Amino acid sequence: MRKILSRILVIAVVIGVSLFVLQKAGQFGETLLALRDANAWMLIPAIILTVAYIAIQSRVLHASLHLTGTKIPYRHAVRLWLGSHFVNAMVPSGFFSGMTYLLLKGKKWQPHKISLVIGIIVSIFAAYIAILSLFFGGAFLHVLNPDQSVAVKIAAETLAVVVGLLVVASLLLVEHFSALLSFVRRAHRFIRKVFSRKSKVLDIENPFEQVNSVLTTLHKRWVDLLEPIGDALLTHAIGLGILLSAFWSLGYPVPPSTLLTGYVVGVLLSIVSITPDGLGFVEVAVPLVFVSFGVPVPIATAATLIWRICTFWAVLGFGGVAFRSLEKDRHHSGVRAGE
Repeated sequence: MRKILSRILVIAVVIGVSLFVLQKAGQFGETLLALRDANAWMLIPAIILTVAYIAIQSRVLHASLHLTGTKIPYRHAVRLWLGSHFVNAMVPSGFFSGMTYLLLKGKKWQPHKISLVIGIIVSIFAAYIAILSLFFGGAFLHVLNPDQSVAVKIAAETLAVVVGLLVVASLLLVEHFSALLSFVRRAHRFIRKVFSRKSKVLDIENPFEQVNSVLTTLHKRWVDLLEPIGDALLTHAIGLGILLSAFWSLGYPVPPSTLLTGYVVGVLLSIVSITPDGLGFVEVAVPLVFVSFGVPVPIATAATLIWRICTFWAVLGFGGVAFRSLEKDRHHSGVRAGE
C-alpha cells in the first residue's frame, strides 16, 4: 500500500509540475481553447483506434505466451494486459514488474510461471524491435526532408548510429547464444555459493533450468517470433494513427516525418523515464518536438494530450477495472483451494 500511495504522490507531483510549466509558458489557456474547438467527429477514428490498440497489444502478449507453451484464452490475455498497464502506474519498476507481479501472483490460468515470465520478455523484445524499426524509418524520412532544424537532424543521425550498434549487438548475441547461456549458468552457480543459505528467492535451481529450456526453444523457433513482432509493429502504426487523428480533429494536418519524429520521441520517453509511462515528460517534450517543426504550441500540446488520453489515461482506467477483476478471481480461487 505504501508503494501505491508513494506512486500516486509522484503522479500528482508530475501532473502539477507539468501544468505549472504550461501555465508559465502562457499556453495553458490556449490549449484548452484548442481542445474545446476540436472537431468531435474527427475524434471517432481515434476512439476506434484506441480499442484496436488494446486488442493488438493483448495479441502481442497472447502470442508470446503461446510461443513459450503457456496457453490462455485471448479474453484473459486482454485482462492481463490491461491490469498490467494499471500496475505499471503503481509499481516502481515499470511494465516488466507490473506484468510479473500480476502473472506470478495469480494462480488460475498459469501453471508454468517461468514460461509466463519469458513470454513477457518476448513481448518487451517485440516492442523494442518495433521501436527500433521506427527509428530507422524516422532517420530515413529526415534524409529525404532537408528542411528541418539542425537539432532534429543531429537527433535523427544519432538514433541511426545507436540503432546500428544495437543491431550489431543483437546479431552477436544470436551468434554466441550458447556462450551467453553458459555465462548465465556460471553466474547462477556463483550466486548460490555466495548465498549458501536456502531461501525462497535463491532456491531456484529447477526454475532456472526451465528458463534455459525456454530460451533454447525460442532460439530454435525464432521464426515464430514474427507474429508478436508483427503485432507490435501494428500497435505502433495504430498509435501513429491516433496521433494523426488528433491533429486532424484540431484542423492542423502535419507531414509524416513530423508525426513520426514526435511519436518516436514520446515512445522513447515512455520507456526510459523515472515516472510511469513517461508521465509528465511525454506531455511536455513531445509538444516541443512538434513546435520545432513549426506547429503552434496550443495545437501541439492539445494533440499530444488527446494522444495520451487515448493510449495512456483511458487505458489506465480500463486497467484499474481489469486489475480489480483479476484480484477478485485470485481471491475466489484461493478461498476454493482453502476449502
